[in-house]
Amino acid sequence: MSKRIGAQSGTKRFISNVLNRPLLGLLLILALIVGVWIGLQLVLPALT
Repeated sequence: MSKRIGAQSGTKRFISNVLNRPLLGLLLILALIVGVWIGLQLVLPALT
């Protein structure tokens, strides 16, 4: 029970940190997009 509450407050703290630093959030989103794009580049040739 206490672990779940801790995880919730940690998530809220993370979201507030991203909202306070929008540049960091943008970098995280960009990193995610780049990671997915690289993954597709690696997977698509294997599928076709």
